[in-house]
Amino acid sequence: MLATTTGYQTRSFGEAAARLGVELVFATDRCHMLEDPWQDHAIPIRFYDEPRTVDAIVDAARLRPIDGILVVGDRPTVIAARVAQALGLPGNPPEA
Repeated sequence: MLATTTGYQTRSFGEAAARLGVELVFATDRCHMLEDPWQDHAIPIRFYDEPRTVDAIVDAARLRPIDGILVVGDRPTVIAARVAQALGLPGNPPEA
């Protein structure tokens, strides 16, 4: 899940994923220098640096396969499209 924030907006998605037995992995804008400070196994990204963000998520997918991308909000939409394209997942093209 690409989200600019985690909190009440994303909690419902986490609860639904748990009910379905789906692992939800967050990619959020957070400090990449700390080793998983919230113990949520999130992928640390920077939304302002699209190429590095896409690379970080694609690299993470090599260790933990990603089957789909869920985006919350407008800001991460293009990044989500680029990641989906790079991983061969269904989604809108980045230029859309």
